[in-house]
Amino acid sequence: AGQHFVADLIGCLVFEMPHGVSELELLGPVRDVQFPGEEEGLRGTPLLDVETSQGELLIPLAEGICLRIDTAARRIEVLLPEGLRDLNSE
Repeated sequence: AGQHFVADLIGCLVFEMPHGVSELELLGPVRDVQFPGEEEGLRGTPLLDVETSQGELLIPLAEGICLRIDTAARRIEVLLPEGLRDLNSE
């Protein structure tokens, strides 16, 4: 539980649960999973590389952000921290 193969995550559709709203919004599909610090022998939090209509969005693959991962249904539901979209656009 709590572990997924990268191949199972790629292609899943990512839905955001906006703060204070009960309806989910489609962000886009997972293109890749990045592992920051891997070249230096470090282990950072993996990042979902999601293709949105505004471009690439990197979402940490963390319990508090990825609320539900259902690889069989090809679906991931996330609650993005405030400012994450702005951070990715810089």
